[in-house]
Amino acid sequence: MTITLTQDECACFDGSTLRAYFKGDTYTSTHSIEAIVFQNFIDKGSAVPHTDAKPNKAIRPKAHK
Repeated sequence: MTITLTQDECACFDGSTLRAYFKGDTYTSTHSIEAIVFQNFIDKGSAVPHTDAKPNKAIRPKAHK
């Protein structure tokens, strides 16, 4: 899951270390618990799902001689 934050947030995954997320930055979850936290950020309005501005283009194979 990829999100863009609309306000600063922080989360704690191991009980002692805080991880800061900053307004305007785009983050991609690296594990399932982080994806759940990102969904909570979206639900409470401090983040929006990230949409890619450029569509993915198919790479055409080069001609063989």
